Amino acid sequence: MRVLMLPEFYPPVIGGLELHAQRLSVALRDRGHDVSVCTLAGADGPGVRTDEHGLTVRSIEGWRRHLGRFYEKPELAFHPTAPDPGVVASLRDVLDEVRPDVVHAHGWILHSALTAVPGSGARLVATLHDFGLVCPRRNLLHRGVELCDGPSLGRCLSCAPEQYGVVKATPLVLGHRHAARRRNGRVDRYLAVSTAVRDAVVASDAAAGARVDVVPNFVDIAAVRAGEGAPRPAWVPADGPYVLFVGALTGFKGVNELLSVWATRRPAAELVLVGTRRPDTPTDLPPGVRLVDAAPHAEVVAAMHHAAVAVTPSIGPDACPTTVLESMAAGAPTIGTRIGGMPDLIVDGESGLLVAPGDVAALGDAIDQVLATPALAAHLAAGGRARAERFTAPVVAAQVEAVYREVVGRSVAVAADEPPVASVGSIAPVAPARAAAADPSIAGISSSLSAVESSLDEVDAALTDVGSSLAAVGSSLADRSSADPSRPS
Repeated sequence: MRVLMLPEFYPPVIGGLELHAQRLSVALRDRGHDVSVCTLAGADGPGVRTDEHGLTVRSIEGWRRHLGRFYEKPELAFHPTAPDPGVVASLRDVLDEVRPDVVHAHGWILHSALTAVPGSGARLVATLHDFGLVCPRRNLLHRGVELCDGPSLGRCLSCAPEQYGVVKATPLVLGHRHAARRRNGRVDRYLAVSTAVRDAVVASDAAAGARVDVVPNFVDIAAVRAGEGAPRPAWVPADGPYVLFVGALTGFKGVNELLSVWATRRPAAELVLVGTRRPDTPTDLPPGVRLVDAAPHAEVVAAMHHAAVAVTPSIGPDACPTTVLESMAAGAPTIGTRIGGMPDLIVDGESGLLVAPGDVAALGDAIDQVLATPALAAHLAAGGRARAERFTAPVVAAQVEAVYREVVGRSVAVAADEPPVASVGSIAPVAPARAAAADPSIAGISSSLSAVESSLDEVDAALTDVGSSLAAVGSSLADRSSADPSRPS
Protein backbone atom coordinates (compact mmCIF):
# COMPACT_ATOMS: atom_id res chain seq x y z
CA MET A 1 0.00 0.00 0.00
CA ARG A 2 1.31 3.48 -0.87
CA VAL A 3 1.07 5.80 2.13
CA LEU A 4 1.79 9.52 2.19
CA MET A 5 2.45 10.61 5.78
CA LEU A 6 1.47 14.27 6.14
CA PRO A 7 2.64 15.76 9.46
CA GLU A 8 2.70 19.52 9.94
CA PHE A 9 6.41 19.27 10.77
CA TYR A 10 8.88 16.41 10.82
CA PRO A 11 12.29 15.69 12.42
CA PRO A 12 14.77 17.30 12.82
CA VAL A 13 11.95 19.39 14.32
CA ILE A 14 11.45 17.63 17.65
CA GLY A 15 8.06 17.22 19.28
CA GLY A 16 5.60 14.50 20.14
CA LEU A 17 3.66 14.78 16.87
CA GLU A 18 6.81 14.88 14.75
CA LEU A 19 8.43 11.86 16.42
CA HIS A 20 5.18 9.90 16.27
CA ALA A 21 4.85 10.54 12.53
CA GLN A 22 8.44 9.46 11.90
CA ARG A 23 8.25 6.33 14.05
CA LEU A 24 4.91 5.33 12.56
CA SER A 25 6.31 5.84 9.04
CA VAL A 26 9.26 3.58 9.83
CA ALA A 27 7.04 0.92 11.43
CA LEU A 28 4.67 0.88 8.44
CA ARG A 29 7.60 0.74 6.01
CA ASP A 30 8.99 -2.22 7.96
CA ARG A 31 5.60 -3.92 7.56
CA GLY A 32 6.03 -3.79 3.78
CA HIS A 33 4.26 -0.55 2.83
CA ASP A 34 5.61 2.10 0.48
CA VAL A 35 5.76 5.11 2.79
CA SER A 36 6.90 8.62 1.98
CA VAL A 37 6.54 11.88 3.91
CA CYS A 38 5.28 15.33 2.98
CA THR A 39 5.64 18.16 5.48
CA LEU A 40 5.83 21.94 5.77
CA ALA A 41 9.20 23.45 4.94
CA GLY A 42 11.35 24.73 7.76
CA ALA A 43 14.35 27.06 7.75
CA ASP A 44 15.97 25.16 4.84
CA GLY A 45 13.02 25.82 2.56
CA PRO A 46 11.17 23.40 0.26
CA GLY A 47 12.86 20.41 -1.31
CA VAL A 48 13.28 16.64 -1.25
CA ARG A 49 15.61 14.73 1.06
CA THR A 50 16.13 11.29 2.54
CA ASP A 51 15.96 11.04 6.32
CA GLU A 52 18.17 8.89 8.54
CA HIS A 53 15.72 5.97 8.18
CA GLY A 54 15.79 6.01 4.39
CA LEU A 55 12.37 7.66 3.98
CA THR A 56 11.80 10.22 1.24
CA VAL A 57 10.72 13.52 2.76
CA ARG A 58 9.19 16.25 0.58
CA SER A 59 9.06 19.71 2.19
CA ILE A 60 6.49 22.06 0.73
CA GLU A 61 5.83 25.75 1.24
CA GLY A 62 2.70 27.82 1.22
CA TRP A 63 1.56 31.39 1.53
CA ARG A 64 2.07 31.30 5.30
CA ARG A 65 5.68 32.37 4.66
CA HIS A 66 4.36 35.86 3.89
CA LEU A 67 2.95 36.04 7.42
CA GLY A 68 6.20 35.20 9.18
CA ARG A 69 6.15 38.44 11.16
CA PHE A 70 3.10 37.19 13.06
CA TYR A 71 4.92 34.09 14.37
CA GLU A 72 7.36 33.80 17.25
CA LYS A 73 9.45 31.42 15.11
CA PRO A 74 8.80 32.32 11.44
CA GLU A 75 10.76 29.28 10.25
CA LEU A 76 8.27 27.06 12.13
CA ALA A 77 5.06 28.93 11.35
CA PHE A 78 2.24 26.53 12.13
CA HIS A 79 -0.48 25.85 9.59
CA PRO A 80 -3.58 28.06 9.94
CA THR A 81 -7.10 26.75 10.60
CA ALA A 82 -8.00 27.23 6.93
CA PRO A 83 -6.60 25.97 3.63
CA ASP A 84 -3.30 27.57 2.61
CA PRO A 85 -3.56 27.99 -1.19
CA GLY A 86 0.18 27.46 -1.66
CA VAL A 87 0.19 24.31 0.46
CA VAL A 88 -2.89 23.01 -1.39
CA ALA A 89 -1.23 23.54 -4.77
CA SER A 90 2.09 21.99 -3.70
CA LEU A 91 0.35 19.06 -2.04
CA ARG A 92 -1.61 18.37 -5.22
CA ASP A 93 1.69 18.18 -7.10
CA VAL A 94 2.97 15.65 -4.55
CA LEU A 95 -0.22 13.62 -4.86
CA ASP A 96 0.18 13.56 -8.65
CA GLU A 97 3.72 12.27 -8.23
CA VAL A 98 3.26 9.75 -5.41
CA ARG A 99 -0.30 8.53 -6.20
CA PRO A 100 -0.87 7.28 -2.64
CA ASP A 101 -3.66 4.99 -1.55
CA VAL A 102 -3.83 6.77 1.83
CA VAL A 103 -2.89 10.25 2.99
CA HIS A 104 -2.38 10.33 6.76
CA ALA A 105 -2.53 13.88 8.17
CA HIS A 106 -1.22 15.01 11.56
CA GLY A 107 -2.02 18.50 12.86
CA TRP A 108 -3.67 21.51 11.27
CA ILE A 109 -2.15 20.76 7.87
CA LEU A 110 -5.34 18.70 7.63
CA HIS A 111 -7.11 21.93 6.64
CA SER A 112 -5.18 22.03 3.34
CA ALA A 113 -5.51 18.27 2.86
CA LEU A 114 -9.30 18.66 2.98
CA THR A 115 -9.06 20.61 -0.27
CA ALA A 116 -6.13 18.86 -1.93
CA VAL A 117 -6.94 15.17 -1.39
CA PRO A 118 -10.53 14.84 -2.71
CA GLY A 119 -10.43 13.82 -6.35
CA SER A 120 -6.92 12.33 -6.07
CA GLY A 121 -8.12 8.78 -5.52
CA ALA A 122 -6.52 8.64 -2.05
CA ARG A 123 -8.36 8.12 1.20
CA LEU A 124 -7.79 10.65 3.98
CA VAL A 125 -7.00 9.56 7.56
CA ALA A 126 -6.23 12.09 10.31
CA THR A 127 -4.62 11.46 13.69
CA LEU A 128 -5.82 13.81 16.43
CA HIS A 129 -2.81 14.33 18.70
CA ASP A 130 -4.55 16.89 20.89
CA PHE A 131 -7.86 18.76 21.18
CA GLY A 132 -7.08 21.00 18.18
CA LEU A 133 -10.17 19.86 16.28
CA VAL A 134 -12.30 21.28 19.10
CA CYS A 135 -10.21 24.00 20.74
CA PRO A 136 -8.14 26.70 18.99
CA ARG A 137 -5.69 26.52 21.91
CA ARG A 138 -5.63 22.72 21.52
CA ASN A 139 -5.82 22.02 25.28
CA LEU A 140 -9.46 22.60 26.36
CA LEU A 141 -8.35 24.97 29.11
CA HIS A 142 -10.32 28.23 29.17
CA ARG A 143 -7.86 31.08 29.61
CA GLY A 144 -5.30 28.50 30.60
CA VAL A 145 -6.68 27.87 34.07
CA GLU A 146 -10.03 26.05 34.01
CA LEU A 147 -11.48 23.21 31.97
CA CYS A 148 -13.57 24.48 29.08
CA ASP A 149 -17.05 23.02 28.87
CA GLY A 150 -17.14 23.35 25.10
CA PRO A 151 -16.26 25.78 22.32
CA SER A 152 -18.37 28.79 21.43
CA LEU A 153 -17.58 31.91 19.43
CA GLY A 154 -17.70 34.22 22.43
CA ARG A 155 -15.71 31.94 24.68
CA CYS A 156 -13.01 31.24 22.08
CA LEU A 157 -12.65 34.91 21.06
CA SER A 158 -12.10 35.86 24.68
CA CYS A 159 -9.66 33.01 25.36
CA ALA A 160 -7.46 32.50 22.29
CA PRO A 161 -5.82 35.99 22.32
CA GLU A 162 -4.09 35.10 25.59
CA GLN A 163 -2.05 32.51 23.68
CA TYR A 164 -1.82 33.94 20.18
CA GLY A 165 -2.49 37.68 20.53
CA VAL A 166 -5.54 39.28 18.94
CA VAL A 167 -4.01 39.58 15.44
CA LYS A 168 -3.52 35.81 15.07
CA ALA A 169 -6.30 34.65 17.38
CA THR A 170 -9.22 36.28 15.57
CA PRO A 171 -8.69 34.60 12.16
CA LEU A 172 -7.68 31.34 13.87
CA VAL A 173 -10.94 31.22 15.83
CA LEU A 174 -13.10 32.18 12.85
CA GLY A 175 -11.31 29.68 10.59
CA HIS A 176 -11.62 27.01 13.25
CA ARG A 177 -15.39 27.41 13.47
CA HIS A 178 -15.83 27.40 9.68
CA ALA A 179 -13.63 24.33 9.25
CA ALA A 180 -16.17 21.96 10.81
CA ARG A 181 -18.50 22.52 7.86
CA ARG A 182 -15.65 21.93 5.39
CA ARG A 183 -14.69 18.60 6.99
CA ASN A 184 -18.09 17.06 6.36
CA GLY A 185 -17.61 13.83 4.42
CA ARG A 186 -13.99 14.52 3.51
CA VAL A 187 -12.13 12.59 6.23
CA ASP A 188 -12.49 8.83 5.94
CA ARG A 189 -11.35 8.10 9.49
CA TYR A 190 -10.12 10.01 12.52
CA LEU A 191 -7.67 8.34 14.90
CA ALA A 192 -7.78 9.94 18.35
CA VAL A 193 -4.76 9.27 20.57
CA SER A 194 -6.97 8.76 23.63
CA THR A 195 -10.52 8.19 24.75
CA ALA A 196 -10.59 11.75 26.11
CA VAL A 197 -9.79 13.23 22.70
CA ARG A 198 -12.34 11.01 20.98
CA ASP A 199 -15.07 11.89 23.47
CA ALA A 200 -14.42 15.63 23.14
CA VAL A 201 -14.53 15.45 19.34
CA VAL A 202 -17.69 13.35 19.27
CA ALA A 203 -19.45 15.52 21.88
CA SER A 204 -18.79 18.70 19.89
CA ASP A 205 -19.55 17.03 16.51
CA ALA A 206 -16.18 18.36 15.31
CA ALA A 207 -15.74 15.18 13.25
CA ALA A 208 -18.91 16.06 11.31
CA GLY A 209 -20.27 12.54 11.65
CA ALA A 210 -17.08 10.73 10.60
CA ARG A 211 -15.97 7.69 12.57
CA VAL A 212 -13.42 8.33 15.32
CA ASP A 213 -11.29 5.40 16.52
CA VAL A 214 -8.86 5.42 19.45
CA VAL A 215 -5.31 4.55 18.37
CA PRO A 216 -2.78 5.67 21.00
CA ASN A 217 0.74 6.96 20.83
CA PHE A 218 3.44 4.36 21.24
CA VAL A 219 6.76 4.06 22.99
CA ASP A 220 10.10 3.28 21.40
CA ILE A 221 10.78 0.18 23.50
CA ALA A 222 14.21 -0.38 21.95
CA ALA A 223 15.36 3.13 22.88
CA VAL A 224 14.06 2.72 26.43
CA ARG A 225 15.70 -0.66 26.89
CA ALA A 226 18.98 0.71 25.54
CA GLY A 227 19.18 3.00 28.55
CA GLU A 228 18.75 0.24 31.14
CA GLY A 229 22.43 -0.16 31.95
CA ALA A 230 23.41 3.47 31.47
CA PRO A 231 24.87 5.38 34.42
CA ARG A 232 22.98 8.17 36.14
CA PRO A 233 23.18 11.41 34.16
CA ALA A 234 25.29 14.13 35.76
CA TRP A 235 22.22 16.32 36.31
CA VAL A 236 20.46 13.93 38.76
CA PRO A 237 21.65 13.21 42.32
CA ALA A 238 24.78 11.05 42.34
CA ASP A 239 23.16 8.67 44.85
CA GLY A 240 19.98 8.29 46.80
CA PRO A 241 16.37 8.34 45.58
CA TYR A 242 14.91 11.05 43.41
CA VAL A 243 11.51 11.83 41.90
CA LEU A 244 11.60 12.66 38.19
CA PHE A 245 9.35 14.95 36.15
CA VAL A 246 9.84 15.08 32.36
CA GLY A 247 7.94 17.51 30.16
CA ALA A 248 7.25 21.13 29.40
CA LEU A 249 7.97 23.16 32.54
CA THR A 250 4.58 24.83 32.59
CA GLY A 251 1.52 25.13 34.78
CA PHE A 252 -0.54 22.95 32.47
CA LYS A 253 1.76 20.02 33.31
CA GLY A 254 1.18 20.46 37.05
CA VAL A 255 4.64 21.82 37.85
CA ASN A 256 3.25 24.30 40.38
CA GLU A 257 1.40 21.58 42.29
CA LEU A 258 4.54 19.44 42.30
CA LEU A 259 6.60 22.31 43.72
CA SER A 260 3.93 22.85 46.36
CA VAL A 261 4.47 19.28 47.57
CA TRP A 262 8.15 19.98 48.16
CA ALA A 263 7.43 23.37 49.68
CA THR A 264 4.96 21.98 52.23
CA ARG A 265 6.12 18.48 53.16
CA ARG A 266 9.62 17.76 51.75
CA PRO A 267 9.35 14.10 50.63
CA ALA A 268 12.27 11.80 51.36
CA ALA A 269 13.78 12.29 47.91
CA GLU A 270 15.02 15.12 45.74
CA LEU A 271 12.80 16.37 42.91
CA VAL A 272 14.34 16.67 39.43
CA LEU A 273 12.43 18.65 36.80
CA VAL A 274 13.75 18.24 33.26
CA GLY A 275 12.18 19.76 30.17
CA THR A 276 11.76 22.88 28.11
CA ARG A 277 11.26 26.26 29.74
CA ARG A 278 8.11 28.21 29.01
CA PRO A 279 7.06 31.79 29.87
CA ASP A 280 5.32 30.53 33.02
CA THR A 281 8.17 28.26 34.16
CA PRO A 282 8.65 28.82 37.92
CA THR A 283 11.90 30.48 38.97
CA ASP A 284 11.50 30.26 42.76
CA LEU A 285 12.26 26.65 43.66
CA PRO A 286 11.85 25.23 47.18
CA PRO A 287 14.70 23.30 48.84
CA GLY A 288 15.30 19.84 47.46
CA VAL A 289 14.37 20.72 43.87
CA ARG A 290 16.61 21.05 40.84
CA LEU A 291 15.54 22.20 37.37
CA VAL A 292 17.32 21.03 34.23
CA ASP A 293 16.84 22.56 30.78
CA ALA A 294 16.11 20.16 27.96
CA ALA A 295 18.51 17.19 28.14
CA PRO A 296 19.37 14.62 25.44
CA HIS A 297 16.68 11.97 25.15
CA ALA A 298 19.10 9.12 25.90
CA GLU A 299 20.02 10.80 29.20
CA VAL A 300 16.35 11.34 30.06
CA VAL A 301 15.66 7.63 29.51
CA ALA A 302 18.63 6.72 31.69
CA ALA A 303 17.27 9.02 34.41
CA MET A 304 13.92 7.20 34.20
CA HIS A 305 15.63 3.86 34.84
CA HIS A 306 17.24 5.20 38.03
CA ALA A 307 14.23 7.20 39.32
CA ALA A 308 12.47 6.12 42.50
CA VAL A 309 9.26 7.68 41.14
CA ALA A 310 8.28 9.27 37.83
CA VAL A 311 5.44 11.78 38.01
CA THR A 312 3.27 13.54 35.42
CA PRO A 313 0.80 15.62 37.46
CA SER A 314 -0.95 17.49 34.62
CA ILE A 315 -3.84 19.72 35.67
CA GLY A 316 -5.20 19.93 32.12
CA PRO A 317 -6.24 17.15 29.75
CA ASP A 318 -2.91 15.89 28.44
CA ALA A 319 -4.02 14.01 25.34
CA CYS A 320 -1.64 11.03 25.50
CA PRO A 321 1.68 11.83 27.20
CA THR A 322 4.41 9.63 25.75
CA THR A 323 6.61 10.35 28.78
CA VAL A 324 4.20 8.26 30.87
CA LEU A 325 4.67 5.32 28.51
CA GLU A 326 8.45 5.76 28.59
CA SER A 327 8.65 5.89 32.38
CA MET A 328 6.49 2.77 32.68
CA ALA A 329 8.61 0.96 30.08
CA ALA A 330 11.74 1.96 32.03
CA GLY A 331 10.32 0.40 35.20
CA ALA A 332 9.90 3.64 37.13
CA PRO A 333 6.87 3.58 39.46
CA THR A 334 4.66 6.15 37.73
CA ILE A 335 2.16 8.62 39.16
CA GLY A 336 -0.24 10.55 36.94
CA THR A 337 -3.49 12.44 37.19
CA ARG A 338 -6.99 11.25 36.40
CA ILE A 339 -7.48 13.52 33.39
CA GLY A 340 -7.02 13.50 29.63
CA GLY A 341 -5.38 10.40 28.19
CA MET A 342 -3.61 9.19 31.32
CA PRO A 343 -6.42 6.84 32.47
CA ASP A 344 -5.98 5.05 29.13
CA LEU A 345 -2.30 4.45 29.95
CA ILE A 346 -2.16 3.87 33.71
CA VAL A 347 -4.25 1.20 35.41
CA ASP A 348 -4.56 2.68 38.90
CA GLY A 349 -2.89 0.48 41.49
CA GLU A 350 -1.49 -1.91 38.88
CA SER A 351 0.76 -0.07 36.42
CA GLY A 352 0.92 3.19 38.37
CA LEU A 353 -1.11 5.49 40.57
CA LEU A 354 -3.67 8.12 39.54
CA VAL A 355 -4.67 11.13 41.64
CA ALA A 356 -7.11 13.97 41.06
CA PRO A 357 -5.62 16.83 39.02
CA GLY A 358 -4.66 19.82 41.10
CA ASP A 359 -4.92 17.94 44.42
CA VAL A 360 -1.59 18.76 46.09
CA ALA A 361 -2.33 16.67 49.19
CA ALA A 362 -3.26 13.55 47.19
CA LEU A 363 -0.19 13.99 44.96
CA GLY A 364 2.09 14.26 47.99
CA ASP A 365 0.46 11.25 49.65
CA ALA A 366 0.99 9.13 46.53
CA ILE A 367 4.66 10.13 46.26
CA ASP A 368 5.28 9.45 49.96
CA GLN A 369 3.49 6.10 49.73
CA VAL A 370 5.65 4.84 46.86
CA LEU A 371 8.88 6.12 48.44
CA ALA A 372 8.05 4.48 51.79
CA THR A 373 6.78 1.14 50.45
CA PRO A 374 9.35 -0.87 48.44
CA ALA A 375 6.85 -3.65 47.75
CA LEU A 376 4.39 -1.20 46.22
CA ALA A 377 7.14 0.40 44.16
CA ALA A 378 8.22 -3.01 42.83
CA HIS A 379 4.61 -3.96 42.05
CA LEU A 380 3.98 -0.75 40.10
CA ALA A 381 7.31 -1.03 38.28
CA ALA A 382 6.54 -4.56 37.07
CA GLY A 383 2.99 -3.62 36.15
CA GLY A 384 4.18 -0.56 34.25
CA ARG A 385 6.65 -2.59 32.18
CA ALA A 386 3.95 -5.10 31.28
CA ARG A 387 1.43 -2.37 30.46
CA ALA A 388 3.90 -0.53 28.19
CA GLU A 389 4.15 -3.61 25.96
CA ARG A 390 0.62 -2.80 24.73
CA PHE A 391 1.85 0.55 23.39
CA THR A 392 4.72 -0.45 21.10
CA ALA A 393 5.31 0.33 17.45
CA PRO A 394 4.35 -3.14 16.13
CA VAL A 395 1.08 -3.13 18.11
CA VAL A 396 0.02 0.40 17.12
CA ALA A 397 1.23 0.11 13.51
CA ALA A 398 -0.94 -3.00 13.09
CA GLN A 399 -3.96 -1.02 14.30
CA VAL A 400 -3.23 1.80 11.86
CA GLU A 401 -2.67 -0.67 9.04
CA ALA A 402 -6.08 -2.23 9.73
CA VAL A 403 -7.69 1.21 9.40
CA TYR A 404 -5.91 1.82 6.10
CA ARG A 405 -7.12 -1.49 4.70
CA GLU A 406 -10.65 -0.76 5.80
CA VAL A 407 -10.88 2.72 4.27
CA VAL A 408 -9.10 1.69 1.06
CA GLY A 409 -11.38 -1.35 0.78
CA ARG A 410 -14.35 0.96 1.22
CA SER A 411 -13.11 3.20 -1.59
CA VAL A 412 -12.91 0.22 -3.95
CA ALA A 413 -16.39 -0.89 -2.96
CA VAL A 414 -18.04 2.49 -3.51
CA ALA A 415 -15.97 3.77 -6.44
CA ALA A 416 -18.55 2.82 -9.01
CA ASP A 417 -21.33 4.71 -7.23
CA GLU A 418 -19.38 7.65 -5.76
CA PRO A 419 -19.18 10.77 -7.94
CA PRO A 420 -15.93 12.75 -7.97
CA VAL A 421 -15.64 15.20 -5.09
CA ALA A 422 -15.45 18.79 -6.26
CA SER A 423 -12.86 21.18 -4.81
CA VAL A 424 -13.98 23.41 -1.97
CA GLY A 425 -14.03 27.14 -2.57
CA SER A 426 -12.19 28.87 -5.37
CA ILE A 427 -8.67 27.60 -4.69
CA ALA A 428 -7.11 26.46 -7.95
CA PRO A 429 -6.05 22.79 -7.93
CA VAL A 430 -2.64 23.62 -9.42
CA ALA A 431 0.75 24.70 -8.17
CA PRO A 432 1.57 28.44 -8.16
CA ALA A 433 3.82 28.00 -11.20
CA ARG A 434 0.85 26.71 -13.20
CA ALA A 435 -1.75 28.93 -11.62
CA ALA A 436 -1.46 31.80 -14.11
CA ALA A 437 -2.52 29.65 -17.02
CA ALA A 438 -5.36 28.05 -15.10
CA ASP A 439 -6.66 31.08 -13.24
CA PRO A 440 -5.30 34.62 -13.87
CA SER A 441 -6.81 35.81 -10.60
CA ILE A 442 -4.56 33.44 -8.66
CA ALA A 443 -1.55 34.75 -10.55
CA GLY A 444 -2.61 38.28 -9.69
CA ILE A 445 -2.97 37.42 -6.03
CA SER A 446 0.43 35.75 -5.96
CA SER A 447 2.21 38.61 -7.70
CA SER A 448 0.65 41.15 -5.35
CA LEU A 449 1.86 39.45 -2.18
CA SER A 450 5.01 41.58 -2.09
CA ALA A 451 2.82 44.68 -2.09
CA VAL A 452 0.73 43.21 0.70
CA GLU A 453 3.87 42.52 2.70
CA SER A 454 4.96 46.13 2.38
CA SER A 455 1.62 47.21 3.88
CA LEU A 456 1.62 44.77 6.79
CA ASP A 457 2.29 47.51 9.34
CA GLU A 458 -1.04 49.11 8.46
CA VAL A 459 -2.76 45.72 8.26
CA ASP A 460 -1.31 44.77 11.61
CA ALA A 461 -2.66 47.90 13.27
CA ALA A 462 -6.09 47.49 11.68
CA LEU A 463 -6.31 43.83 12.67
CA THR A 464 -5.27 44.68 16.20
CA ASP A 465 -8.13 47.18 16.47
CA VAL A 466 -10.63 44.73 14.97
CA GLY A 467 -9.27 41.84 17.02
CA SER A 468 -9.46 43.83 20.24
CA SER A 469 -13.06 44.71 19.50
CA LEU A 470 -13.92 41.09 18.75
CA ALA A 471 -12.13 39.90 21.88
CA ALA A 472 -14.16 42.40 23.91
CA VAL A 473 -17.33 41.14 22.25
CA GLY A 474 -16.20 37.58 23.01
CA SER A 475 -15.67 38.41 26.67
CA SER A 476 -19.09 40.01 26.82
CA LEU A 477 -20.71 36.98 25.19
CA ALA A 478 -18.88 34.63 27.53
CA ASP A 479 -19.95 36.66 30.56
CA ARG A 480 -23.57 36.74 29.40
CA SER A 481 -23.49 32.99 28.77
CA SER A 482 -22.13 32.38 32.27
CA ALA A 483 -24.76 34.63 33.82
CA ASP A 484 -27.60 33.01 31.90
CA PRO A 485 -26.88 29.34 31.03
CA SER A 486 -30.10 29.17 29.00
CA ARG A 487 -28.85 31.84 26.60
CA PRO A 488 -27.32 30.32 23.42
CA SER A 489 -23.66 31.23 22.86
